[in-house]
Amino acid sequence: MSKIYLLTLVLGLFLSGCASVPVDVSTDYDRAANFNQFTTFRWFQENPSARRDSTRSYNTFLDKRIRAAVEANLARKGFRMTTANPDVLVAYDVKVVTKQEVRPDYSYPPGWYGGYGWWYGYRYNYGYSRFAQPMYIDQYQDGTIIIDLIDAKDNELVWRGWGQMEVGSTNVSEAEVNKIVTKILEKYPPGSDK
Repeated sequence: MSKIYLLTLVLGLFLSGCASVPVDVSTDYDRAANFNQFTTFRWFQENPSARRDSTRSYNTFLDKRIRAAVEANLARKGFRMTTANPDVLVAYDVKVVTKQEVRPDYSYPPGWYGGYGWWYGYRYNYGYSRFAQPMYIDQYQDGTIIIDLIDAKDNELVWRGWGQMEVGSTNVSEAEVNKIVTKILEKYPPGSDK
């Protein structure tokens, strides 16, 4: 086997493993809000809490990644960050949970697709028997990011977007954060994704 063929094969397998993971995005918004009036923003909370029951605060890698992605996407939408009298306050929440997907094992014994076609004996098609069908259990990390835009005048939520996708670990990578945040903010303002 030539080195070029082997390198091409390895590269192909690597790229197929990096196949595009879809982001499920949803939004909701205040139907009475005038989104054209919003051009400036500030963060609702400057530093995230260490835990919900803690008064300590700190900056994590994930916090920095989300803030950078949100700020860059809002800038592309024409927003400007300000500390004095912003039009909207921006807040986010993130959650990474371990999920399981159970799916049947569709491998069949000899005789199902080609080979032997007997109904009894060791070549029997166990898919039609009373035996339990084998199952695969896949475990994966599911990451969700929620982005809220709050009208600074009355402190009322005017727009919420959330994106969910399978992520590599509990520490969501910069590329994964950018992908989720970009997909969420593509849907702002309402009707912009049509």
